[in-house]
Amino acid sequence: MTADWIPEYGFHLRKAGVQFDAIRVDGDAGRRLADLMEELVGGEPGPVVSESNGRRGVYFLVPPGSTAGRPWPREVTTFNSATGRISYVPVPALGGDTW
Repeated sequence: MTADWIPEYGFHLRKAGVQFDAIRVDGDAGRRLADLMEELVGGEPGPVVSESNGRRGVYFLVPPGSTAGRPWPREVTTFNSATGRISYVPVPALGGDTW
């Protein structure tokens, strides 16, 4: 069984701050961070969405409301529903190639 916000095929944009907030780290730094988190927690770092084109962003999905009002390094982009802000995160289907 999967969460109802994960699409069956392709990808959908999901509004941050509802089911999750997210942080994005672009390029090689994002991939290194995902690998490090996987190593630190023994293989289950939580939900991570990785882009294979463009900025090659790596999105780390975290509990809703957990990214707003906190300091983040300059390399991190936050996605949430803080006052006056609307953010969307690409969520791919669990199977198949999604571009």
